[in-house]
Amino acid sequence: MGVFYEYAAISDRHKIGYEQGQYCEEDFTSNSIAGKTLYSLISSGTEVFGCYDNPLNWNYPLRTGYSAVFEVEKVGSDVSSFKPGDRAFFWGNHSSYQLCQENEAVKIPNDLASETALFSRMATVSIATIEKTTIKPGARVLVTGLGAVGLLAMQVYKNFGFETYGIDPYEPRVLLANKMGIKNVFTSCPENLKKTFSLALECSGSQQATVSCLELIKNGGEISLVGVPWKKTGDIDAFLPLNLAFYNFATVYSGWEVGIPDPLRIHHHKMAVEWLAEGKMTVEGMYEIRAREQIAQVYDEIYNKTTKSISTILKW
Repeated sequence: MGVFYEYAAISDRHKIGYEQGQYCEEDFTSNSIAGKTLYSLISSGTEVFGCYDNPLNWNYPLRTGYSAVFEVEKVGSDVSSFKPGDRAFFWGNHSSYQLCQENEAVKIPNDLASETALFSRMATVSIATIEKTTIKPGARVLVTGLGAVGLLAMQVYKNFGFETYGIDPYEPRVLLANKMGIKNVFTSCPENLKKTFSLALECSGSQQATVSCLELIKNGGEISLVGVPWKKTGDIDAFLPLNLAFYNFATVYSGWEVGIPDPLRIHHHKMAVEWLAEGKMTVEGMYEIRAREQIAQVYDEIYNKTTKSISTILKW
């Protein structure tokens, strides 16, 4: 008989709603876990400025969402780490029902709120860079763009043992970081810190921010492009960044976490969930919760930059 469920889908530019899907019995294997969704997290960049605005002209329909927490209702015969009643994190869509393999999910500790656990996904966006960088703990790391990914990157790299600094020209984000207990955040880089950073994590996707990173790293420094450059954000031509990269002996690479093998990605997720549970990362003040029926309104608000919080969670 299977399970019928609803999932979010973008049918055209700036048009999102729910469609009906079905999981058949054969979709559930001996290694599967499944259950009803409790919460899902909207990624403003990928979902709204990527899929909703669709500057890259992807084919419709587009299913969205990649961070969900669900209550496990059904487990396969070979599953050993989950039981009915457990809560699980999975990089699933905005969907009323989740189905995944045991090794794709992370069990959520009893003392960790489901809403908080969702942000393990946003933390892993920057964690991926640790697999690529050559710098060592103790070095200075710069984070540009203090949205959800950037605020978590500040905490991630502090936990890894780096000296972290953050920049965002939008003062309310700097004030939020301070309120969260995140130190060394500014609207612009202080003079005494320029040319002292071994690694810059560019989390905004802005061309100007990338140029700023090239100006602020020390000679031989690295830049990880963590934020997706969804569209042109300025009139900078190629000469300036190429010139800065050349004379600064800079190494610039993609920080896209999709390039990390799945077994390693799930390890990153487990680590992020543990840090959130242990209080080594906080998301206090970063989000608001909305009813899942409001998804079209929320997407529109994010696109028009009228939301009250950096992140929005859908309650199912």
